[in-house]
Amino acid sequence: MSEWNRQDLQLSSLELNTQNPRFEMAGDQREAIRTMLNEQSDKIINLAEDIIKFGLNPSESTIVSPVVTAKGIFVVLEGNRRITALKLLDNPEFASFDKTLLKKFKELSGEYKKIKSVSCIVFDDPDDANKWIKLKHTGENDGVGTVRWNTQQQARFEESVGGNTAEALQVIDFLKKSSYVSPDVKSKLGKVPATNLERIIKDRNMQSILGIAIEDGKVITDFEESEVVKGLTKVVNDLVSKSIKVKDIYTKKDREKYIETFGKSDLPSKGKKAPSKWEVVASPKNSAPNATARINPKKSNPLSTSRSSLIPKDCILKISEKRINKVYQELKSIDCDEYVNAAAVLLRVFVELSVDTYIERKKLPKLNSDSKLQMKINGVADHLEQNGIIHKQELKGIRASSGNIHHMLSANTFNAYVHNKSFNPVSTELKINWDNIQLFIEAIWNQV
Repeated sequence: MSEWNRQDLQLSSLELNTQNPRFEMAGDQREAIRTMLNEQSDKIINLAEDIIKFGLNPSESTIVSPVVTAKGIFVVLEGNRRITALKLLDNPEFASFDKTLLKKFKELSGEYKKIKSVSCIVFDDPDDANKWIKLKHTGENDGVGTVRWNTQQQARFEESVGGNTAEALQVIDFLKKSSYVSPDVKSKLGKVPATNLERIIKDRNMQSILGIAIEDGKVITDFEESEVVKGLTKVVNDLVSKSIKVKDIYTKKDREKYIETFGKSDLPSKGKKAPSKWEVVASPKNSAPNATARINPKKSNPLSTSRSSLIPKDCILKISEKRINKVYQELKSIDCDEYVNAAAVLLRVFVELSVDTYIERKKLPKLNSDSKLQMKINGVADHLEQNGIIHKQELKGIRASSGNIHHMLSANTFNAYVHNKSFNPVSTELKINWDNIQLFIEAIWNQV
């Protein structure tokens, strides 16, 4: 067993370790402070500010050992950063080699209520302290060292002291309680990196496809419980299996690419809405009618036409044809309000290429790529209906569009877009047109 005792020591009796592992050997105390500041000036400033506000961290011990050649002087073996901060607060002139740092520490020194002594663990033999110092700075060491909290555990601590539940934790707790989530998925929930989950669910486009929203810090949904768990389950599986990492969801563009990995079974069915919006933090049973957890949102969902892109982000098509897929991706990304002419022409191209692909793959008789667009649309619609792929009611939008000479899908209107300098497409109308034909286009690409 090592010999040690606890003592309150004067700051003036403490010397920085000139052989600190954080930097190469320093010649004296001033050089040690200078080297520390050169290495991490911002961190030392932040530490000094924290000491001014809260004092020294009582859970962190400063470990020292007596200097054999100087009675009453102790060398700091552990805690050199905090002692550096204290010495600079006590005497800002230690930072005189840098005018900016000198000015900063003079300002901080004016706010500083001097700490006269520091509680220290004193080891007679510095070698006896090495085990504990090494254990602190070399990780978990199979549980012997400090086992760091993962991001989810950090969030739960913040919840316990702050009272607010992070959105990611609301989702995790909801999935834990839900009877629609498999035991296998539930067993993984403790491993979900909360910061990555938070990044996903705070993205507006991701919220749209997952069927959730965030209002006043609460995760809400207007879907039935069985539907809202679908996309969230995929996200959890992807995060835990590490099939997606931070680099895959870091930017908005990254997250848009991630959306394309969702299949139809991963998305909530638009026909299965709850009677009203409800908070996922409540018991899942509260998604039923007359539930107490129902909330009245401050504002209703925006109309579909309020989106900027022509094709909404939550429309996910699996298109194997590279060029057609590129057109589809552009229609999901370009701003339809700003580039309305480009969007109108691209939409017409996309619809025609889609029906041409279906005709070719299904070998529909009497139809080919040279047939009139109206005939091709009607032929594909009839085939989808006759084979029970899509209901007659769901085809009303596309049939009405193809039969209207003033519709953007008609040859007359399309030619006007291209050749008539006075004929302008309207962004809102284009988006409505897409909404009317989306089920038809989805059915095509689900079949080919």
